[in-house]
Amino acid sequence: MGRSVLGASLDEFLESAIPASFALTRAPVEERDEWGRVTWVGWEPHVVSALTDLKPAEVAGLIQDVVGVEGPVLAGRVYDLLRRASGAARLGRVLRVALDAGVNSGVNRGDLVVTLSRRGNPDSRVLRLRSQPEVLLRTPGDRDASSIPPAELAELARRALLITPGAGRDDLKRQVARILGWGRFTQALDELLESALPADLGVAAHP
Repeated sequence: MGRSVLGASLDEFLESAIPASFALTRAPVEERDEWGRVTWVGWEPHVVSALTDLKPAEVAGLIQDVVGVEGPVLAGRVYDLLRRASGAARLGRVLRVALDAGVNSGVNRGDLVVTLSRRGNPDSRVLRLRSQPEVLLRTPGDRDASSIPPAELAELARRALLITPGAGRDDLKRQVARILGWGRFTQALDELLESALPADLGVAAHP
């Protein structure tokens, strides 16, 4: 015999208490392509205040808005997106100082994580929220070659190597370029991929 609540069965009680439109839903699962990439989603540009007029904590909030959508993301891309959103004509020294102060504020509050890149310049630092993974494979979207984090390129190369084990380093770089849809393999692209790939990746074919 079923349990009762004030004379009604428990099933009847729950049926009357729960709205007919109520339904359990599962969180959507991001679809991935054959390389394990999710579709790129970029930050939606909108007008922001002059960055040099804001406090570091306020700049940090804007940076985190961008990183929350695009992270892990190169600092140079975040800076350029916010520069354009603020109406600044160029990324001058004063504007860069304001953005750097925003990054430092976010790091000090524990909201932002900064990873240095082997490319060695400030724009190649990788920014992400503490809740975001260190590496996330995504389709290129509107990003050019220099806007994709090196770790993302390296992970794509590792996956390509699983398909073509023993591939030489040059072949591997060209395969990464093809996967990303970059038709022309220029010297600049070769150098960029060379700096992104770990030194021991794709060297088996050329001891």
